[in-house]
Amino acid sequence: MWQKPLLRLFGAALALVSFNAGYNYAQSSPATIEQINFAAQDGGTRMIIVTREDLKLHPFYDRASKIISIRMPEADALKAVFDVSYKDGLVESVKLERDQAGGGLRLILSFTTPDVAFHRVKVENSQNIALDFTPREKGVKIKGVTPEQFMARFTARPEEPKAETAAPMEPAPEQAVVAETASPAPEEPAPKTEMTPEDQARYEAMFASQDEKYTIMEQNSGRAEFIAIMYSLQKQKFEDVTAQADAFFAKYPKSVYLERVYFTKADALYMLAKKDKIKISEALEAFETALELYPQSPMSQMGMMRRASLYEDLEFNMEAMVELNMARKYKPDSKYAVHAMIGRAKILIRQKKYNKAYDELQKILLLYPNRREVRDVKYLIAEAYHDQGKYGLAKVVFDESMRLWPTYPKAHPTVFMKIAENFYKLGEKEKALEFFTNISNLFPSASVGRKAMLRMGDLYAEKSLKKDAAQIFETVAVRFPDTSESVLARLRLATMGAEDPELIKHSDIFDYRAFEDPLKTFDEIVARYAEVHGEEALIRKGKALALRKRYVASILAYKELLRNYPGTRMSEEVFGLVRGNFLKLIDTFHEQDGFFLVLLTYYDNFNPFLRSVTETETLIKIADSFGAMTLYDRSAEYYRLANASDPEGKYREVTDFRMAKARLFNGQVIESEKLLRKYMEDFPKSPNAITARHFLGHALLNQNKPAEAATEWRLAIEKDPRNQLVSNTAYQLGRLYRGQKQYSLAIDAFNMALASWRPLIKTMEDPAHVKDSLYYLAESLYRDGDYAMAIREANRFVGRYPDDGRNSWMEYIISASLSNVNEDEKANARLKSLAEKDKGLIGKVASAKLRNEDWKRKNPEVFPD
Repeated sequence: MWQKPLLRLFGAALALVSFNAGYNYAQSSPATIEQINFAAQDGGTRMIIVTREDLKLHPFYDRASKIISIRMPEADALKAVFDVSYKDGLVESVKLERDQAGGGLRLILSFTTPDVAFHRVKVENSQNIALDFTPREKGVKIKGVTPEQFMARFTARPEEPKAETAAPMEPAPEQAVVAETASPAPEEPAPKTEMTPEDQARYEAMFASQDEKYTIMEQNSGRAEFIAIMYSLQKQKFEDVTAQADAFFAKYPKSVYLERVYFTKADALYMLAKKDKIKISEALEAFETALELYPQSPMSQMGMMRRASLYEDLEFNMEAMVELNMARKYKPDSKYAVHAMIGRAKILIRQKKYNKAYDELQKILLLYPNRREVRDVKYLIAEAYHDQGKYGLAKVVFDESMRLWPTYPKAHPTVFMKIAENFYKLGEKEKALEFFTNISNLFPSASVGRKAMLRMGDLYAEKSLKKDAAQIFETVAVRFPDTSESVLARLRLATMGAEDPELIKHSDIFDYRAFEDPLKTFDEIVARYAEVHGEEALIRKGKALALRKRYVASILAYKELLRNYPGTRMSEEVFGLVRGNFLKLIDTFHEQDGFFLVLLTYYDNFNPFLRSVTETETLIKIADSFGAMTLYDRSAEYYRLANASDPEGKYREVTDFRMAKARLFNGQVIESEKLLRKYMEDFPKSPNAITARHFLGHALLNQNKPAEAATEWRLAIEKDPRNQLVSNTAYQLGRLYRGQKQYSLAIDAFNMALASWRPLIKTMEDPAHVKDSLYYLAESLYRDGDYAMAIREANRFVGRYPDDGRNSWMEYIISASLSNVNEDEKANARLKSLAEKDKGLIGKVASAKLRNEDWKRKNPEVFPD
């Protein structure tokens, strides 16, 4: 009878064990294998299975086949892991496959020798599993160890790492993992018991009830749906993850997987938010919910870091700093704590709070001197110095960091770029060019590589190798269309085209459209990329128009710039910078004779930027501009203001002369005469003293004092025959003598006017006094009786100015002169051509003279020789 109570006790124990096993199975989550790595080492091979969860291993060694098969019943793996392969002197092959029979995975390792020992090595602070495989020379007998006890050593995680073992644990052939010579001690057979049909039925009913409970518990946990969510996450189907997670919350409100699913949904929304900022608020809310429900979760710290990243994307720097600070304090010894401090430092650098950023980075060096992130911190400190403009300090830290970690920049292209920029800022152009070239070769398609190419082009342009620079810009523009760097390359090409249109000839191979039509390029970029590149495009367009002396269009471009980008007027510092830029703009336009643009800039921006101009040089340039626009009274007034702002008289030599000139051109000849005479007394050695005498002659002539005017002009010409006003003054003298019918003196004066005219550029059109000088020279020669020279100069005038309306009179002088030198046939031909072309008075005179010559030819008796 004692057998029945024993049987019942055994049945209850079995039921309890079965219940616990079933419940644990229902509540467990699949362990995901992320990588399987192999490494050869002295005397064997190490295999590391990378996973974040506990992983159960069930090894089986078939010595005859030289194969170890490791079954992992509750495991899954990333897709890439199934492609694992490895081979060395011990391991012949590796294969990972799904276990169709028992579920989970099966890892099959084939060896080159049947005698292989293996044991598990503990990996500190990690869920990863490490197995060491070594060849053995002979069997090892393990006394007192059953196969089940031996296999248990692999299914349980070891407590301490085993650096070395006196006798490595080895699987025996077949299924029993013991030495070949070992055999287990025989066990006493259990006594046989018989069970009545009633007991059998009762136990079957009890087990059926337990099975039903297990099934219900598994269904209520939502394990299948949880695995589906993980699978969608693995496949990066983030929209599906969020939808599946919401359905999971509604269906399984008490599931043991809720924590994982909440954070998984937040992670999926995070990935979506990185692609589309519209999802940021939803992702932040998801993380907030997960962190509120599970504040002590192992995933909380990572959630805080990701919330900080999302706040940074929104440029909510204060909120990001708070999240990073919480992440740092949550687990100060974790890897996230260091990254949180680095993140805070980066935000401070972006906010240009360099001292606080430096303090934050120094804390990392003090608190975590042996962490790998120290390397990142060192480089980040150097970058902070560079961003502050402390290029010398940045170079010191960069040099030290590159000595310790020379390969780091090549793995972090933005740091590499900062190092190159630092050399550029320090004036080490050749070193900078070397670094920029390396960056462009290492990262040819990346943004940093394209920026490096632009910098290379800038350096070549600075070295006056502008064609080489243009080739680089063209390469960037064509190879990487629609990128920011392509737009910047086109802007540079357009600027080069505006500065030197003859630099590059048209090519059917290379695309230099931006160079050939710079203004069109600027307009296209302003229209298409207004937000990112519009400001720079408008600035470059304004400069290009100014170079072409299209000053009105240039100022309109600058006004468009101020209208579309008004943020620069918000602070006193920026106000001062903008005002300074306007003064520089006035200087630039003045240097390029853009006087109208100077005045337009001055008046359009008088309030608030240019209301209180007290700079003497700027007042002089404004006065010059008034004079150039024939507003001589305003010009004289601003010269007076310039003198008032110059108590030391530094600019009086300029202002007094120009004020006298302005008075002359304004018709105030008497006052001008006084100012000019005083100027010649005060500044007799000034380069303007001779010019003042030229102007004095004009003032005297306008007062009807021609003799005195002629005297001043002759003195001015004699003292400086190369003065720029000699040509005009000689012309005025020639007209004076012509009016007095002193043709010989007039001829000399007109010849001097033509000989002393030196245009500033070869393509410059002749001014009116030069045309008139040649015209009156031909006429004066004719009237003075020098017909041969009259013919030459008249022909010169017609050939030089074919569209001049006075050519008919020149043609008549030529015809008359030819007649006077007995070239009647040529004279008549000229008269005939003139009569046909000119229907005015001179043409009628030519026709009448032709008829007269014809009548004389027909009636020779009337005109005897």
